[in-house]
Amino acid sequence: MIFPIKRLNPTPAEKCIFVKNTPYMIHPVSFIPASGNYARTLLHGRQQNYSQIILITDANTTKFCKPLLENTNVNYNRHIDLGLLDENAKTWPTVERLMDKLMAEHVDRNAALVVLGGGLLSDLAGWTGSIYKRGLHLYYIPTTLLAMVDAALGGKNGINFKGVKNQIGSIRLPEEVIIDPRYLNTLPPEQYLSGFAEMLKHGLIADAAYFDEMIRAYKAGTLAEKIPHFIRRSVEIKMRVVQQDPREKGLRKILNFGHTIGHALESCLHRQGRPVTHGHAVALGMMAELHLSVRFAGMDHARARQIIRQLQQIYPPVALTPALIDCMLDKMKFDKKNTGAVPRFVLLRKPGDPVWDKKIPGPAIRESIESLSLP
Repeated sequence: MIFPIKRLNPTPAEKCIFVKNTPYMIHPVSFIPASGNYARTLLHGRQQNYSQIILITDANTTKFCKPLLENTNVNYNRHIDLGLLDENAKTWPTVERLMDKLMAEHVDRNAALVVLGGGLLSDLAGWTGSIYKRGLHLYYIPTTLLAMVDAALGGKNGINFKGVKNQIGSIRLPEEVIIDPRYLNTLPPEQYLSGFAEMLKHGLIADAAYFDEMIRAYKAGTLAEKIPHFIRRSVEIKMRVVQQDPREKGLRKILNFGHTIGHALESCLHRQGRPVTHGHAVALGMMAELHLSVRFAGMDHARARQIIRQLQQIYPPVALTPALIDCMLDKMKFDKKNTGAVPRFVLLRKPGDPVWDKKIPGPAIRESIESLSLP
């Protein structure tokens, strides 16, 4: 492990834990108890401080998640439903549509946006909120596992541009992230596993024992009962990394393990009309980058193969074609970690010991992608 990870100690009966002035939290995170009591959140305490509180949802979170929010201590003045969203909607026209609605409601710069949704909505609405009137007060209530452990944390937001993921965006820290595990009951299995992939990534880059613990829970069928504990652990890991490198100049890049290849795969499959979830694509990206880790970071081959097999049992392969691989190699030229058009990879010397900014020869990158089709 390359940095110390402090563990939270949950209080009995899942008491609401408000994490604020700790060494690794660069913005407040509130963990909500099973009762759904939001009384100790900043959002509840500051409600009277804002000119307006605008709830932002999409069609799914309006239907499945908004009813849960109605039974909490949180109030809002306006509600904006952006309708059905997918990766095609994570673009500038949707941002314009949201800003039109904010202007129609005469939202001023002392308003707060409460984003109730998954990673896509957090990215899109978060970026809109960071630029509208030069920035509104942002609160995230993530409704997917992926958003709880990744997308809503750390202040990153943005949209896709010309078919490339997250090419436009900023880093703006939220006022608070409120994690309420009750929303996980609304998820289909594939979305649950999408978030789980990011948690497995946290183990691989920072805590090998945590990775092994999650794999054991998955195999034993106890993942659901242990997920609140695992969420806390992933939040600790991500926030400690972000605290040390908030602008992603160095260490924070390790959170992109699996994403250089995974993002390219996700974009190209979406373009071909056979989309996979973000987490599934990242899991496949981790498998390919483990292959590269053996050759270019000195990772033990047997250990890499063991982890790849463990991931394959959860995330099945996708059909690879020469056209798909060519598309992926082209998309990688636009990865945010690049120097110019040359991809830079996060690799592992061993689980919990990552390196970043690794330049890999083109033929080796192609070979690592092709390895995804191997048993």
